Amino acid sequence: MLVQLRGNNSVDPFPLVGFDAAGNALGATRVSTTSYTSQNGFFVVRQDVMEIQSSVGIAGISMNLPAGSVAVFMDDLIINR
Repeated sequence: MLVQLRGNNSVDPFPLVGFDAAGNALGATRVSTTSYTSQNGFFVVRQDVMEIQSSVGIAGISMNLPAGSVAVFMDDLIINR
């Protein structure tokens, strides 16, 4: 599974975790990262493509952001079977 995330540059890495059907945690691997200034020109946003793999399937994903974090957006979700 590939997922593209965008958010405040201070959240690094994005705390993304996958779970298989048995509830085992699956780590996320950062595939690529880009940073840019938002259209209002005031804060930097990082865009990460993260990958989670499991041979027995992925039952869920979770992202536990620190308190006070700016919103993080999920742009694309690609599931390969």
